[in-house]
Amino acid sequence: LINQTVLHMIKDLKQASKKNEAPIWSRLADLAVKPSTSRRVV
Repeated sequence: LINQTVLHMIKDLKQASKKNEAPIWSRLADLAVKPSTSRRVV
């Protein structure tokens, strides 16, 4: 389960990635979706 705060963060990161043409934000969003056991500290 992913809570609403994380979902909003993921949406904002993906929008920032497109707006700024910076793939790092999309990568961070992808990492945030992973299960907590495989999630990296950001």
